[in-house]
Amino acid sequence: MKSIILMMGITFISNAIAGDFSSSCLYKAETAVAEFVGKNNYDKNGFTALECALALNKAVVICDVSASKGDGAANDSYRVILNNTCSEVYRVELTGEE
Repeated sequence: MKSIILMMGITFISNAIAGDFSSSCLYKAETAVAEFVGKNNYDKNGFTALECALALNKAVVICDVSASKGDGAANDSYRVILNNTCSEVYRVELTGEE
């Protein structure tokens, strides 16, 4: 019984940590794309980070960001590479254009 409670506690803590990790990275990724492309090209508040994940080598975080233009008529896709704490942007690249 104690082992079941312990496993549930570990699962809960790891999920909580993962949630904090991705929310800070999502914001950093959105900001990085906005700075990279210039806000004049896209809708106001048109940057949405869709997902961030730690790379297999655990050295970087990779985020996918959508940027809307023309009042949402079209979306471009960007990939942002951050360090593993999401405090530094290594690269922003266009991955899809509409």
